[in-house]
Amino acid sequence: MDRIGAVLADTKANLKGKMWNMRFFAMALILVCMMDMYLETVRRAVSAAGGRVNFSMLPFLWNDVYSNKILFLLILMFYSNVPFMEKNQIYVVMRTGRERFFRRNMVYILLSSLLLNVAMAAINIAELLPVGEFSNEWTRTNRMLALTDAGSEVIFSVPYGVMKSFSPWELFGYSLAAAWLVTSLSAMLMYVVSLWGGRVAAYGVTACFVLMPQFISQVLIMYGDDQGIIYFTPAEWVRCERWGSAANLNGPDMIYIVVACALLWVILGMAGSFKINKMDFKSDREE
Repeated sequence: MDRIGAVLADTKANLKGKMWNMRFFAMALILVCMMDMYLETVRRAVSAAGGRVNFSMLPFLWNDVYSNKILFLLILMFYSNVPFMEKNQIYVVMRTGRERFFRRNMVYILLSSLLLNVAMAAINIAELLPVGEFSNEWTRTNRMLALTDAGSEVIFSVPYGVMKSFSPWELFGYSLAAAWLVTSLSAMLMYVVSLWGGRVAAYGVTACFVLMPQFISQVLIMYGDDQGIIYFTPAEWVRCERWGSAANLNGPDMIYIVVACALLWVILGMAGSFKINKMDFKSDREE
């Protein structure tokens, strides 16, 4: 019990030290403004049509090509201080040991990305409070936004096939889980690449990880079917329209996403652990 308490206290101090800074507040402000801009169109369309809308709209933001990239880049902006060596961290490494320092940062990435995704879900609910309802059935207004011209008011798509395949809270829960797994994987990739090649390489590789799948997909569409690329592009796994379901038998399901993310985490963890044990912290300095 003492060991668990020490780990929890260590994790709490690490989260507090790394999360609460001006970078976090700048990202949070941009995130709130961006989600308000998108969800305000939902409020306006619902007000014009009458009725209420289900709160499960965040999955459709992740599904939209453009808002998907904005959300990803905002979260990666939050981790732009990789490899977390600011201030006196070199001396923390020398005092606590390399492996413990690396494990602390892995736990920090997992927990902070979870908190960020929960915060996004809370913003989604708060934004839709005037027109939303807590039910596990898609409302008449939800269907109208998906199937009629009323949905043209909304600047992101609401695919009816997804609504047929998942109930609102099932979709919300799956989307939250997939977004947490993929954003934490993106942050872990950024961290490990920064250990091997520095911050500039980390930014470049992670930006390609997020932005390239859509470009490759568009190229493949020109020559036929782009379906196969979904299985190898984690940034696409947060898009509910791409999931395997009754409406899309060829997409990756949640079991595939969880197993694949876990496997990639293990690979990145091994690569990061190997590198951090080879680094010379006495002579290395951050760029």
